[in-house]
Amino acid sequence: MDTIQVVQVYHHDPCDKGKGGVVRYINNILKYMPRKGIKVTLFGVDTGKCQENELDTLKISFVPIIKSSATWWRYLIKLTFRLPFMRIPKESVIHVHRIEYVLPFIISKRKNPVVLTLHGERLATAKVKYQKAFPLIEAIYRILEYFIFKRANVIVAVSNKVKESFENVHKNISDKIIVLPVGVDMDEFKPLDKDYLRQKYDIGEETKVLLFAGVLEERKNIGLLIRAFRYVQERYPDSILLIVGDGPLRSSLEKLVEELKIKSKVWFLGEVSREQLPESYNLADVFALPSLSEGSPTVVREALACGIPVVSTDVGDVKEIITDPLLGTVVNTYTDERVFAEALIETIENIDKNNEEIKKRCRDIARKYSFENVVEKYVEIYHKLRSGEQR
Repeated sequence: MDTIQVVQVYHHDPCDKGKGGVVRYINNILKYMPRKGIKVTLFGVDTGKCQENELDTLKISFVPIIKSSATWWRYLIKLTFRLPFMRIPKESVIHVHRIEYVLPFIISKRKNPVVLTLHGERLATAKVKYQKAFPLIEAIYRILEYFIFKRANVIVAVSNKVKESFENVHKNISDKIIVLPVGVDMDEFKPLDKDYLRQKYDIGEETKVLLFAGVLEERKNIGLLIRAFRYVQERYPDSILLIVGDGPLRSSLEKLVEELKIKSKVWFLGEVSREQLPESYNLADVFALPSLSEGSPTVVREALACGIPVVSTDVGDVKEIITDPLLGTVVNTYTDERVFAEALIETIENIDKNNEEIKKRCRDIARKYSFENVVEKYVEIYHKLRSGEQR
């Protein structure tokens, strides 16, 4: 059988191991697909992070569409103008990871089959950031999505909520959209020596540690977690909250911490390296996700893979994963910090009673979402497209 060639399309530098669930998703695809015999080319962004021979180690081909860090829309414009002049074998599968990036393939390269992965609920960010202009944005996207979905051969949603958010508007995509949850690299995210890490970072062995990891933006609703932590502090005065990540809201969140007089107990760690992230999870007793919306949050699976239970708002597919108290709690509020705090405290108390059982249960559930399994599903899709079964 001929080797399947797949072009991954996203504004990403393959040597960037940085932040964001979609970035980690792409990195895992670049890691695992060559192991399955897939010839991978990334149409990405060259930010100058690749060292000599690093791409050879990844075993992929890299075509930089634009140089230096770029916004998604600059990447889209450059891709649109460059694509007609690029040679792509007609049997190659195009795998797109942002809905707008299908548009250039409507204009040219129309013979190539297209897989579109939807990483978040429909227009979730626009609903939060552009409330006044949202009706106009929604009307424009409704038209664009009609043509985009018509061009895509297979649409992959990372959760049932994501799938439903698009199906509710576009009824005609039901026969081509499937759900394939986000996966986690089980080799990278695993339990580590907590006592050693606590000594390394000068955190007391008995200190209760809560962790958030992600971009500090409105959609992540981190203010809810900080306000809830104030009540956790009343129960556990030595507890601390670690906030891993950076973003536009950092200064306002730091100001909130000062106003609540808990500055010494909330540690803003900024962005950490890919290598340090598993250590961050393993420092924690509980991972907290207070988001307003998510697709299929990678951080939940990463925390579980490290044996850490999760307290989360009801976003994405979290409720399908956190199904018993050993795994954590899903709260039905986005605004009530007391309810969120109670869930955090209950989870901490549960850890004190069932620590080893919780670690095992978390790890067992995470194993169901191994990224190797995700890639195997994609390989099946690619084979069917090549054979004409899903054209």
